[in-house]
Amino acid sequence: EYKREYVAELKARTDKAPVERKYDEVRLPQEFRTLTRKWSGPYYESAMNYLADRGITREDVLRWKLGYCEDGEYRYRIIIPSFDEYGHLNFFTGRSFYENPDTVKYKSGNFCKDIVWNDYQVDWERPITVVEGPFDAFKAKDNVVALQGTIMHDKLLLKIVTSGVHVYMGLDTDAREK
Repeated sequence: EYKREYVAELKARTDKAPVERKYDEVRLPQEFRTLTRKWSGPYYESAMNYLADRGITREDVLRWKLGYCEDGEYRYRIIIPSFDEYGHLNFFTGRSFYENPDTVKYKSGNFCKDIVWNDYQVDWERPITVVEGPFDAFKAKDNVVALQGTIMHDKLLLKIVTSGVHVYMGLDTDAREK
């Protein structure tokens, strides 16, 4: 009985459009280049070297549909897209592939974070692992959802509760302090 009430409350919250905040439509940057094919030039090599240094394989690049930008707002960033359960883009973030103390490591648009990250890859009949960010997900490999931070939003919570799957949490040690 309690679960049914909780699910109804979660559904009501996820169905309700946020009034106080307006989000941008999620579109990959115009300058996006897929890393699933080889490009000539130093930026492609720098992006691939950065990923290799982080333990990201060619298969990971293909699986996660990674790209990068050489110009524009996301210049010198690995672009990490997320897709909903139907395969539609629902979020992306850019990670700088050059270490520079004056540059913010991660950059995302004004997108709603109340999503299930790469839902199309999740098998909701098997245990899932929930991690903070995409690079954590790349390491976890299988049946994983990234929070894009440390907060579990309503849509993910609703999916977990309604599916009844076991959840393994893989948060960084600093998340315990928040």
